[in-house]
Formats: sequence, structure tokens, C-alpha cells
Amino acid sequence: MNVVAVIKASSISNYFPERYKLTIGGLPLLEFIIKRIRKSKRINDIVLSTTKDISDDPLVSTAKKLDCKIYQGSYEDSIGRLYEAAAAGKADVVVKIMGHYPLIEPWECDKTIEEFIASDYTYAYNEHYDGIVLGLGVEVFTYELIEKANYEITSPVKRRFGANIFKDIVDKSNILAPKYQFHRPNYRVTLAVPKDEIILNQIINECEDLSYPGIVQYLDKNPIVVKYAQQNLSISREVGLEKILLFPDKIKAIQNCLNSEVDFSYPASVELSLTNRCNLSCKWCSDSALRKRSMVDIDFDILQNLFRNLAENGTRGVVLEGGGEPTIYPRFNDVVRCLKDYGLSLGLITNGVELSYEDNLSCFDWIRVSLDAANKHQFLNGKGRDLFDVVISNIQRITQKKNVNNLIVGISYIVTNFNEENLEELVLNLHKIDVDYVQIKPVIDYPDMLPKNLEIDYLQKYSTSDFSINIHNMSENIIKGNFNIPCRTHSLSSVIAADGSVFLCGRLNIYDWIKPIGNLHEKSFHEIWHGNERVQQSKMVFDSEFCRKWCPECRLTKYNIVFTNVSGIKTRNFI
Repeated sequence: MNVVAVIKASSISNYFPERYKLTIGGLPLLEFIIKRIRKSKRINDIVLSTTKDISDDPLVSTAKKLDCKIYQGSYEDSIGRLYEAAAAGKADVVVKIMGHYPLIEPWECDKTIEEFIASDYTYAYNEHYDGIVLGLGVEVFTYELIEKANYEITSPVKRRFGANIFKDIVDKSNILAPKYQFHRPNYRVTLAVPKDEIILNQIINECEDLSYPGIVQYLDKNPIVVKYAQQNLSISREVGLEKILLFPDKIKAIQNCLNSEVDFSYPASVELSLTNRCNLSCKWCSDSALRKRSMVDIDFDILQNLFRNLAENGTRGVVLEGGGEPTIYPRFNDVVRCLKDYGLSLGLITNGVELSYEDNLSCFDWIRVSLDAANKHQFLNGKGRDLFDVVISNIQRITQKKNVNNLIVGISYIVTNFNEENLEELVLNLHKIDVDYVQIKPVIDYPDMLPKNLEIDYLQKYSTSDFSINIHNMSENIIKGNFNIPCRTHSLSSVIAADGSVFLCGRLNIYDWIKPIGNLHEKSFHEIWHGNERVQQSKMVFDSEFCRKWCPECRLTKYNIVFTNVSGIKTRNFI
């Protein structure tokens, strides 16, 4: 049986194009990997799978020098490149090895191959939560499987996913995922970002045994190395607490009103529901009760006056979101163009089903798709329609055009007890289609749906300099009662419903007895923002006892904690 290693390597990269110019263990990266693979006793041959791009010519030269076979194909077609490389090596069994894994573990690779062949599996991978350290693992599959995938998988998105898609399409009984006694889900020894070169060379120079147990033992004794690897992946978070620093005028306005006075400065951004109608039925939807009360679309003429008012008074951005699904609003594209005409920045939270606004993608600063499912089964079960493939395809269509105006494309993932599995595979696939970040949040308002496992810190190891895994909401967004402190930051945002109602808070409106502070059909936003009802509700939420009793989990709590802590500082002229 011919076992062939296929190294997936290319210098085409948005975040680390110079990777293959680095020296690892005294050798060029690709040469080090090839010599490491040749320590395997079960791998018979090595094929480099790369692209036809001129930037990959040095990789081809290295492979030729080391007597490896070569296949050059399309960067976008991962399935095709794997298949053609396997065919070039006349493989019976394919071992896929990533080109940024210099410490690929040949001895554990052999064990996986032996068990794979002995038990007649179709697909195997040893890199997972209970598996080998990230950067040491491999994927193993039959030639028949990649051949079948090459002819049957036609979706460009899925072809870009590559062998990782096998975790979804192969029957679980035919998948081998060996567990390791000393698994370390938070450890990482990949060459993901330039600073990783320092870590890898330190491990190679100082670790006496570069086997899996030896590397784990070394990292266990050198936690600073593990920490440094984690810090290397730290990048700016599009949804983090730090964003408030971008609004110094608003910070000053809130600080000037810390003694129960009302902040009349306009909200930094506004959350706008265009419609209460939706084309999905998510089981955990916090707005489902709202839709039962009112199934309406907002009047476009009202929106034109609203946008002018917001722009003239300092609001910087408008987020189009639920209520319902904003993209099914009949005049959605008119709304988008009107917002840009008034100079307002534009964000969109969508379920990703519709893409009728594709020609207006350049108008958006950011788009976040509420995916909440890792595969077709979870999507159908949680959202009521079999549209997972449609949404994934739409996400890629968006990312393919994001460079037009530096559009930020994110994914929101509400973790529940029926979509917590396969999250790791989804994160890897989303990275492959150039998503900028994945924001993972706990389900709220439905305690019976809470996931069994909230320990997902390990997913952050898949971050790169242009792809982040944001999990801070798993702890920040589960605090009830506003931490038993006053809500000083409610004026950061305002929520406008599809019936024209303006709410002080986007979370308290889950209660029927919390009334709107006004309605745009009756008054302008300026009149509502300065009106008596808003003043009264502002004073209501400034009462910490009220917040303790009534506030559900809320993203503003983290800001309230900051302002409360700052208000207690007495030595204000020192750092």
C-alpha cells in the first residue's frame, strides 16, 4: 500500500507571505518539514501541492532539489490540488501535512497511519480538542475518498475547505480521531505569524526530544513559551471593550453625568430594526416575542428624517439589525444608499440568507453574519430551514469583495447545547474563506439551551494576524443585574424598532411594561432624546437596585463597570 504525504504549501497569504523565506532549525522552512517527514517509517513518498503563482517557484525548486514530486494548481481549489497531488504520487493512502507545521510529528503520524490501515477507516485526523498539539498533527484519508470528493464536490466554497470538509461528509463510523493522554488544547507550535519563528527555533534548540511527549514536556516546563505563543496571536478586536476609547467626546459626556444627571449627547451609534419579519425561526431568538406583538416594516420617509437628524447631531454609525431580518425589508438598498448620502457609517447584522444588496457592499463598514450552526443538520435543527450551504456561499461572496473598501466581515455564533459540536471545524473553514473574526457568545434568555461545555478558550489558538476568535462575550455577556451597579452608559446607543418606537435600552424592551421613550411617527428623534419619558427612564436605570432586579444579561455591563471603577479613583492626576 503506497502511503504518500502531500504538503500543502504556498506563499500566497494575506497575513504571512514571507513564511517560506524563514530559517527553521538552520534550514529553509520547507526543507526542514520535508526532512522531518522523512523520519516516518510508513510514508513512502512526498508530493508538494502548491500553486502556479510565480511566488511559489522557490518552493518548487526546493522540492525538486529534495527529490519530491510536485503538483501546481489553483490556490482557490484545495480539493483539486489535493486530488491531483495524490494522483501524481500514485497514492493509496494520503497524509495531508500543512506547510506551516515545521514540527510535524512523524512518529505519531505513523501510529495514526497504522491504525487507519488496520481498521479500514476512510478518514482520520489526530489534531482536535482531545488530540495532539496544534502544529504536530496530520489528516489521513484514502485515495478513493479524495477522488470521489474531486468529482462530486462542485461548490467553490467547499472545494476551498479542502480535506477538512470530510469531517462532515464522511460517516462517523469511518472516521478515526485518536485521543491523547496528554492532550493540551491550548498549546500551539505552528508558524502562524512572524514572531512564531522565535518560539519554534527555541523549541528546536532547547528541547532534547522533539517527539510529541518530549515537546509537551518541554512546554509544560516552560509556560512562558506557551504564553508568548498565545500573545503572538493578539490582534485588535472589532467587538471589544476597547472600542469605547474611539469616542472621547462621548466618554466625557458620560463622565460629566455621573451624579444621576441625564446625558443628552446623541448616541455614538444607533441600532435600527427595519422590519419585524424574518425568513428563519431561530429557537433562541430574543426578538421572537416582539414579532408576535407586531409584524411591521418601518416607513422609509421616517428613516430619511431620522438619518438627517442623527448625522447633524453627532451620531457616527447605524447598525441595521433585528427585530427581524433587515435584508428582507422591501427598500433595503434605498436605506443603505440614504445612510451613505448623509455620511453615516453603516453596519449590518444579518442571517446571511439574502444577498440582494451585493452591488452595495462598498457602502458597509462591517457585516456580521449570525451563523449559529457548524453544519447543515445544526442549521436546520436550530433555524428551521435547510440553508446552511446557501449562507456559507453568501459569506464567501461577501469576503471576495471586502477589499473594495476594507469591509470587515465577521461571524456571530450563539453557542447552545445543540450546536456546540463541530465548532472547531467551522472556525477552520471560516478562516479559509477569509472571514475577519468569529464572535462566540452564550445563549441568553433560554437557560435550558445552555451548552454543556463552555471551555472554548482553546479556539483562540487558531487566530492569526488577520483572523481573530473573540470569546470574551462568553464571560462578559452572562452577568445579570448589571453587576449590581447603575447603568451609566445607556446613552452609548439607542434602539429603534420597526414600528418607529425608540427604546432607551435594547434589553429591557423584553418586558411588556417597559414602554418606548417615544415614537418616530409622532416626534422627531431629537424631541424623543430630550423628552420627559427618556429623562424618567434614564433616572430609573441609574438606580442600581432597579438594575439588580430587572437587567438581563447585557453587553453594556462591561462599560458600566469601567465607568463605575473610574468614578471611585481619587488620585486622578497619576497613572
